[in-house]
Formats: sequence, C-alpha cells, structure tokens
Amino acid sequence: MRLSVSEQLRLIFFRTGIKIGDVARAVGMSPQSFSAKLRRNSFSYDELEKIGEFTGCRFVQYFEMPDGEKIGSAV
Repeated sequence: MRLSVSEQLRLIFFRTGIKIGDVARAVGMSPQSFSAKLRRNSFSYDELEKIGEFTGCRFVQYFEMPDGEKIGSAV
C-alpha cells in the first residue's frame, strides 16, 4: 500500500508526538497554511527536507534507472 506524502507526514507526526503547528512554524509557515498543504498534498522538495530535519527523519528522493543507477539529490 502506498501512502501519499501527506499521509506519510501525518504518520511521522503521530509516531514522534510532534504537533503540526510546531512543524509549520519550524519550516516558516503558519499552521493554517501548513494544514492546507497537508489537505492538498502539495509540498515542495525543499519543504519536505526542512520537515525531515525538524522531525529527525531523513527525506530521501531519487530516481532509479533500469540498470540500478540512482539519480537525485540523496544519492
């Protein structure tokens, strides 16, 4: 089962006990704006990296070529 980015974030917040408002302020957003992004599932790569840093999680994103080569910023 694949989770959307918003579902993944909600799971991280639940497991770590971190409040959405605290994450929002840490990444420079109002809690209202952050909640709207959660509803729309519309976070930028930079925002996801900042959220990862704040929550102590590592955000990894890359493409994997058919030959196994990985292309992306986390490689």
